[in-house]
Amino acid sequence: MESVYEKVLIHEWKKEGAKGECQVIIPFQWDKILPENGSGADLIVREKVLVDITSVQSISPVHS
Repeated sequence: MESVYEKVLIHEWKKEGAKGECQVIIPFQWDKILPENGSGADLIVREKVLVDITSVQSISPVHS
């Protein structure tokens, strides 16, 4: 389901004129360690907002 949400969100943002990218690898370095694959973002909007999409079957009471 997450890939469906991703496509719909990008489509809607583009309709509003917002630039967005899907499945972006973000390289990073920590204390001279450079992981091979970096870290991934599901969506980046307007080069400022990072979105991580997660889908669940139901909402737990703790999140209500």
